[in-house]
Amino acid sequence: MKNIEKFFGIGIVAIILISGMGGVSACTVDTELIAGQHIDVGNVNILHGHSVDNYLTITYETTGGWMLTESHVAVACSFAGIPQTNANKPEKTHNPKVGKFQYSDPHPPVTSYAYTIYLDDYDCIEVNPDNNHYQGTLYIAIHGVVEHPCLGEETAWADTYGIPFNPNGKGNWAMYLIVELT
Repeated sequence: MKNIEKFFGIGIVAIILISGMGGVSACTVDTELIAGQHIDVGNVNILHGHSVDNYLTITYETTGGWMLTESHVAVACSFAGIPQTNANKPEKTHNPKVGKFQYSDPHPPVTSYAYTIYLDDYDCIEVNPDNNHYQGTLYIAIHGVVEHPCLGEETAWADTYGIPFNPNGKGNWAMYLIVELT
């Protein structure tokens, strides 16, 4: 889904629901990792375990000879909470500041890399007393730098369900996700 406007239309927000269904103890969302705006270089998996698991695990997996050399994840309770230019000015162009993302690592080239994000760190997430499941809304930006021995280096974003930082087409092609834990 390279052209988000084609699939979702301008102004419509895509929401990923991560919820328990009939005794499922962990739920996952898989999204493409897109480099250079159009190259599928792998996947990103978001895993949330319910009851006793108070965390998200975000795992990058590259394919086709691509290697991940940097990874950056921002998790926030609002869009404005993701480090970006003009964060509090909706009428302005927004570009993420990946160097300011709270989960950020340069590393040797790898095909798999994971972050564990503790939900207790976010005041917008609470435990439902009826079922002990964590619930709430998170805004997540997932970025990486990938390299290929023949195709060179590219920047990459989690994309399948992504919402452009700049839905007006200005700025860069960065994406973020809205994840609803239920």
